[in-house]
Amino acid sequence: MNLFSEDNLVEKTVIKLIKEIWADSACHVIAYTNEEDAKLSREHRGDVVLKKYLLPALEKLNPEFPQEALEQAVEQIDRDRLHLSLVNDKKEIYQLLGDDASMQVINRDGSYQY
Repeated sequence: MNLFSEDNLVEKTVIKLIKEIWADSACHVIAYTNEEDAKLSREHRGDVVLKKYLLPALEKLNPEFPQEALEQAVEQIDRDRLHLSLVNDKKEIYQLLGDDASMQVINRDGSYQY
């Protein structure tokens, strides 16, 4: 086991600090175990967007939007950005979470809404 891995040097230290500061049973700060991953509906550690919580939050914040539009927004947020630099990746997500998310929805009359 490498004692100088990111997991040992950063992640476990941050988890320890958060647990000390925020002692709450609802806090899933140890979500790197299979048991905790299952609680969060994560398939693996790489799943950082918790769709189980994101979609209901978007529905609550945007009740006037059609379900299809909200699902498209979740997919935009969760899409693969490995081709981008870390800075551009974060910038794109920041813009999506602000006012820049765009989706195409077909209205009942057949017209498109963006």
